[in-house]
Amino acid sequence: MGSLAPVSSFVRRVKTASGATAVQIVHKRGRQVVGIDHVGSTHDQDRLALLVETAKQRLHADQHALELDVAPPQPADLGAPVVEATGSLILWDALCGLYDALGFAAVDDEAFRALVLGRIIEPTSKLDTVRVLDELGVGSPSRVTFMRCLKRVVMKDYRSLIAAACYRHATRAGGLALVLYDVTTLYFETPREDTLRKVGMSKERRVDPQVTLGLLTDAGGFPLAVPRDLPRGTDTHRRVGVTTHAQRRATPTQRPRRWSLNRYNSGLTIRHDSIEGHRMYLHRRDAKSVAAAGGMYHVVPAGAFQPAALAPAHQSNDFSLWRNVQREFSEEFLGNAEHDGNGIEPIAYDADEPFVSFEQARLAGDFRVYACAVVLEPLSLWAEFLTVAVIAAPAFDALFSKMVAINEEGAAVSTDAGQPTTGIPFTADARERLKDEPLSPISRACIELAWQHRKDLLR
Repeated sequence: MGSLAPVSSFVRRVKTASGATAVQIVHKRGRQVVGIDHVGSTHDQDRLALLVETAKQRLHADQHALELDVAPPQPADLGAPVVEATGSLILWDALCGLYDALGFAAVDDEAFRALVLGRIIEPTSKLDTVRVLDELGVGSPSRVTFMRCLKRVVMKDYRSLIAAACYRHATRAGGLALVLYDVTTLYFETPREDTLRKVGMSKERRVDPQVTLGLLTDAGGFPLAVPRDLPRGTDTHRRVGVTTHAQRRATPTQRPRRWSLNRYNSGLTIRHDSIEGHRMYLHRRDAKSVAAAGGMYHVVPAGAFQPAALAPAHQSNDFSLWRNVQREFSEEFLGNAEHDGNGIEPIAYDADEPFVSFEQARLAGDFRVYACAVVLEPLSLWAEFLTVAVIAAPAFDALFSKMVAINEEGAAVSTDAGQPTTGIPFTADARERLKDEPLSPISRACIELAWQHRKDLLR
C-alpha cells in the first residue's frame, strides 16, 4: 500500500452569511479538506488583521525558533529602497509562454488563462486558486470572476477552441500517423439523471448516473481532445465514439490513415503434460460484466494492454506484454482484485506475489509465453495481441492450486465440474467440438494458431 499524502495547513479568509469575514485554519491532504479550525469572524478591518495574525501564530505554535547568531536589525536608511512585494514572475512568464506556444491564446479570456495556469501550479479549488495566484505575486481575478468565466467556457465552447489548438500544434510537422485513446467513467451518487449525468453500461454493475469521458492523444502522448458526449453501451461503442468525434474535428490533411482502438491481449493457456495429456483453458464470459465476447467462450486470460494505473511511474513500470500477462493471470486465474488505476505506488513485480513466482517459473523455462499474431477486428477496429502461454504441469499445479471457478468476468470452462484446473483437452477432437460451440472469433483464431504450431509450442 502507498503512503498517505502529507497534510498541509494554511490560513484563509471567507465571507459569512452575515457579511462578516471569518478567519480559519484549513488542513488539507492533497485536494481533500480533513479539518477546519475556526479562529473568529468580524466586520472590522483592524480586528480582522488581529485575527489573521492570531491564526498565523496558532498555525506555527509548535514550531521552535532556529537559534542563529544574527546581529539585531539596524535602523533602516530612510533613503534606501524598500521591498513591498515579491513575485515568482519567471515561473509565471514561462507558463504564459508555453500557453501561447500551444495556441491556447485562441481563447481570448484572461480569467480562463489565470484559472488554468493557477491550477497547474497547485491543483485546487476555484476559490483557493485566488490564494495561489496572490502568493505567486501576479494578482488574481476574484472568485466571482472565475465563476462567470466557467459560464463562458460552456456558452462559447472553449473545449472546441482548445481541441482545435491542440490539433494545430500536433500537426505542425505533418499529419497524424497514429493516435491513442481511452475512455473513463465518473460516477455521481444521485438518483436523478440530467443532460450531463446519465445511467449507462457499467462494468462494476453500478446504477448511478455517470459521465463518460474520452481522451485522445497523439503518438507522443500529447492530448488532442477530451470528448464528453459519447454513445451509451459497451466500451467498444464508446471508443468508436471517441474516434468519430476526433475525425469530425480533424481536417483531411490532419486525419490519421488508420484509427485503431486500444490494444488488447487475448491469450490461450496450455498446461503442458506429455504423460496425461495437454489441457487448455477457456472462460464463459458474463455478458453483464465484460465489454467484449459477452456470453461466449473466450481464451483466458484476456485484458486490455495498459498500465495498472494512470500515473507516469506506472506507465514506465508496466510497459511490458509479459507484465500485462502476469496481471491478467493474477486476476482471472487466482481471483485477485483488478488493478483499476487507483494505486499510488507501482507494482513491485520483483517482490510481490504471485508475480515473483511467475517470474521464477519463466526463468526456469516452465512458464513460456509466445506472441502469435496481431489481429485487427474489422467492425470495432480493436487491435488484439494473440498469445499462447505454455506452462509445465508441475509449475501450473503449484502456481494455480487456488484457481477460482468464477471471477468478476465469468466462469471457468472445465470437463470436471467444480474443478477449474482440469480445463479441457488440447486435442483434435476437442478442437473440432469447439467449432460448434459459442466460441469468440478471436479465441477460435488463437486456438487454431496454437494447434497449427503445436509442435514448436509443446517441444
